[in-house]
Amino acid sequence: MTAADLAKLIQQTLSDYKAMDVDLLDLQNKSSLCDYFVIASANSEQQAQGLSNLLEEELAKQGIFARTKEGLDSRRWILLDFDTVIVHIFHKEERSFYNLDKLWQTRPSQVHAE
Repeated sequence: MTAADLAKLIQQTLSDYKAMDVDLLDLQNKSSLCDYFVIASANSEQQAQGLSNLLEEELAKQGIFARTKEGLDSRRWILLDFDTVIVHIFHKEERSFYNLDKLWQTRPSQVHAE
């Protein structure tokens, strides 16, 4: 599976599970960290944790596992590193505060889930 395919699968899976404002940021020419960010918002810490768990379960069915996980204790900003794709699941207040969209200055080229 290509990095683009994985990013789109993650974006769609989070959207299917009712994450809010699920954005896909193409960082291929902007960062050596990864090729894509998928950023999603949750209304509560419980929803953020649930989205993280459901995403991991769905990807595990295809043999895809996060190599690093951060923020599982606080559940305000959960990061899942799938090597070429890094997933950020924010409590909506944290997303507004950290504003990764602006930080990476990719807003015009974002792809929103339908």
